Amino acid sequence: MSSFLTSFGQLDEEFGDQGRVITQLGTSVSFAKAIKPIAVGKLLVAGYANYAEESDFLLIRYNNDGSIDNSFGENGIVLTDFSSSNEFAERIVLQPDEKILLGGNTNDFFALARFHPEGSIDSSFGTNGKVITDIEGIGYYQCGSLEIVADEKILLAGSLGYTGILIKYNSNGTLDNSFGENGFLELNFGNAGDEYIDVSMVVQPDGKIVVAGLSFTESYDFTLMRFTADGIPDVSFGVNGKSTADVYNLSDDRTTCMVLQSDGKILVTGWAGIFNGEWSGWDFGVARFNTNGTLDNTFGDGGTVHTNIDGTWDDRPQSIAIQTDDKIVVGGYRYYLEESDFALVRYKSDGSIDDSFGTDGYMLTDFNNSYDYALSLCIQSDGKILLAGNSNENIALTRYLSGSALSITATGECSAIILDIYPNPAQSDIILKYDLSSDALISTALYDGSGKRIMIFIDNEKRPAGVQIEILKMNPSLSAGNYFIDINLGKNKSVRQIIKL
Repeated sequence: MSSFLTSFGQLDEEFGDQGRVITQLGTSVSFAKAIKPIAVGKLLVAGYANYAEESDFLLIRYNNDGSIDNSFGENGIVLTDFSSSNEFAERIVLQPDEKILLGGNTNDFFALARFHPEGSIDSSFGTNGKVITDIEGIGYYQCGSLEIVADEKILLAGSLGYTGILIKYNSNGTLDNSFGENGFLELNFGNAGDEYIDVSMVVQPDGKIVVAGLSFTESYDFTLMRFTADGIPDVSFGVNGKSTADVYNLSDDRTTCMVLQSDGKILVTGWAGIFNGEWSGWDFGVARFNTNGTLDNTFGDGGTVHTNIDGTWDDRPQSIAIQTDDKIVVGGYRYYLEESDFALVRYKSDGSIDDSFGTDGYMLTDFNNSYDYALSLCIQSDGKILLAGNSNENIALTRYLSGSALSITATGECSAIILDIYPNPAQSDIILKYDLSSDALISTALYDGSGKRIMIFIDNEKRPAGVQIEILKMNPSLSAGNYFIDINLGKNKSVRQIIKL
C-alpha cells in the first residue's frame, strides 16, 4: 500500500498567498457566508457586500488557485439588489443544469436569486430572477439551509426569530402550495422564546426532511425534528418526531449546521456551552444521531463530543463536512481575548480527535488581523478542505491539505484520484472523472442511506492508466433523494454523496 497524499491539515501553498486569500472589494464591509466547488474546477463564494450604507447579495467565482475568475459576472463578481437596505446571501445550491441558486434574507423577508452559469441573472426565475417571501407579522429572518429536492423543487429552512420555518418552492420560484400550509411549515422546536435560533436541514434518500434547531428544558439543547417530503411530522423519529442532545452538563447548546453520513446517521455541530458553576464560554460541539433519531452511543461520550481548542474561552463551530474516509471536519473560529482566528478540527469516525491532523487534531489560521471568522466549509473533489469567512471586514478564504483525501490506493503502486463527479444533483446520467496511476480493476455501485446496494455501474472492469471518464446511468424510475456512489479500487474505496432529482 502506498499513500498518495501525505500532508495532514497543512495550508495548501498553491492556493492564494501560502494558503490564504483576501478579497478587498472597496466596500466598508464584505462577508463570505457560503463556499462551493463546481465541476469546472472553480469555486463559488456567496455572502454580502456593503456599498453606500446598503448591503447586497454577493457572488464571486474564483479559479482553483484562489485568483478571481474575471470571465464570470463583472470581473468575477455579481452583486444583486432587492431594493432593501440590508441583504445577505447565506447559501449556494447548484442545479443539475449548472444554474446557481442563492438563498438569503433581508431585514424584512427571505430572498432567492438564480443565475446562469456565467453569472447573468436568470429572468425565468421569479420576477426578473429574484424571489421575495414575506411572512406577515415577522420582522426577523435567517436562511439556514437550501436544497434542491424532487422535481427540481427548492426547499428552504430558516428561522423566524424564536421559531423555524420550512418553505417549498416550485422550480420557477413560485410557492409549492401542496407543501405544509400553502408552501409553509412552521417549526416549533420548543424554544423558551428568549433565544434566536439557527435552523439547518438535511434531506434523506427517501425524501424525508430532518431539521435542527434548539429547544429548552433544563437548558438549551440540540434539537432535531423529522418530516415527510410533504411536510407531515414523522412520529417514528425520536420521541413523537423530535430528538434532543445535551452536549455538555446541562449547559446551553445551539446548533449551526448538520450533514448526513453515508450510512444514514445524522451529524450535527454547534456551539456547546460550558458551565461548571460559572460560565466558561463555548466549545465545538458535535452530536450524532441514528436514523431513528436516537443518539448514537458509539460516537464520543454517549453520542456527543465537545472540544476546547487550545484552552481558549470561546470556540464557535459554523460548518461540518465528511471526508470520503469517514473522518469528520468542523470549521469555525476561535475567539480569545481581543482576537479571533479561523479554526478547523478533524475527528475520527467514532468522534475521537484525529491527532494526526494539524496540531493535536486542529488547525488555527491567522490573517494578521484582530478578527478572523470562518463561517463556511466545503471539501473539494481532490479532498482539499476550504474555509470561507471574513478578515478585517474583507472576504477571507483558506485551503488545507487533508492527507487522506479522495485518493484511493490499491495493492501495489496503483493509485487513483477522483477528479470530479457531476452534475450533482442529477436526474439520470452522472459523469465520473478520475486519474489512475497505472492499469487497474475498478467497480462502482449506488447505495441508499441505509447502506443497501441499489445498482451496479461498473463491475470489476479493467481501466488503463491515465484520466478516465465514465458515464454512470441511474435508473430514471429511481426515487428522488440522497444516495451514495461507492468507487472501489482493489481493497480500498471512496464514497461520494449524490442527490437524485
